[in-house]
Amino acid sequence: MLMTNNLILTTKEVAKILNISTVAVFKRIKSGKLKAEKIGRNYLIPRSEVLKGEEKDFVASPSILNDWALVFNDKLEKKVFLKKGETVILKWSNLFEQGFDINGEDIIVGFNEPKFKKSKKGVEDDLDSPLNARLITYFLPAVQIAREQKKKPRLIIVTGINAALRYNAKNDFQRKVLYRNNMLKLSFIKETIENFFPDAFSLVETRLAYDFMKISEKTLDQLWELFKNKYPERVEPLAKVLARFSTSGSSVDINSQESTKEAFRYAVLHLFVLADVNLDNDFIHSPNGYCSIGEHQELVFNIIREIGYEMLKDIGSLVFNRDVFCFQNTKIIIDDEGKAPPSYNGSFKEEGGRKTLDEVTFENNLPLNYYDTRGRLKPHMDYLYKIIPREVYEKYWNNYKNKYFDLKAKYNMAYDL
Repeated sequence: MLMTNNLILTTKEVAKILNISTVAVFKRIKSGKLKAEKIGRNYLIPRSEVLKGEEKDFVASPSILNDWALVFNDKLEKKVFLKKGETVILKWSNLFEQGFDINGEDIIVGFNEPKFKKSKKGVEDDLDSPLNARLITYFLPAVQIAREQKKKPRLIIVTGINAALRYNAKNDFQRKVLYRNNMLKLSFIKETIENFFPDAFSLVETRLAYDFMKISEKTLDQLWELFKNKYPERVEPLAKVLARFSTSGSSVDINSQESTKEAFRYAVLHLFVLADVNLDNDFIHSPNGYCSIGEHQELVFNIIREIGYEMLKDIGSLVFNRDVFCFQNTKIIIDDEGKAPPSYNGSFKEEGGRKTLDEVTFENNLPLNYYDTRGRLKPHMDYLYKIIPREVYEKYWNNYKNKYFDLKAKYNMAYDL
């Protein structure tokens, strides 16, 4: 059987592996026999799904155990040892049922600030996304995975605020608000982890990603062209999906060269934010590399990260004309069924022609039971309450309010907001 090292496959690659036509592959996807992620008009298939269909050929080979563990839908009876470089898709339930060994890697979780939104038509962008009570759910999988390791890993919380200031802010006021909100979230995340899980990590560090600030946009554009030329079948289907991450938002013109360039730059930046590629060795690295943890939105970016690592591990120093350190990092995706927006971005709703933030914040003073009425968001809080009892977290959230507003006032004074 023909095999490939790609962790996410195109329909053409699956057809070659299984020695069937692409039409037959589409039929398997439509019938549910083959699980796939639709990207624009195309499908991407986890390699493990292909292996599941060929169990008879591989059952005696222990070397492919980790390939079978890429997508977890059913309970496994033993601890799973993840291979470096794998992209693993989990559900929250897997984190309670199985143990996952990340081979001595430190854990890295990145987050960013979203662009401002319009509260209604005809007004300037006036809606930001402050700290919300759901935020901590994005970081809890890191806690659960850390507890399973023989040696406590570091948790490195990376904020891409510099990218947000570069791409998501239209003016100086927005830059100040995005930075303030990001720092307030960062303070809450770190204090909450250290309060409830003081022994989960050897250290909780925070880092502002700025490697990409050393790289010109022209170089980022050239990198994208290299990726497309080297892996056209894997990269081209991602273009339409990536375009929605541009600062132009949902109105992006996919045929606009500038809009697509903007989106591609944002995708390539993930290589640097999540420590696949580091310039100048400017922070203390784990010799074993890193395990990044994110939600379903990160899947597309992880594909770009895999391609980028493969291309830059040998030629990075030539491309950037400086010291380059590359890490083949494990990537864990938490796939929640509701497909809610990441909690650091916040969820928004629109009623009567007006858009508002659909979260519990200190500003709107909604009670935590508000989430009980929000279908897509409730599963996040249910997951949280399995780890931190509801009444305990509610008390903690309410007690944090004064500290939050005190710190916010200091930022407002310093930034003249």
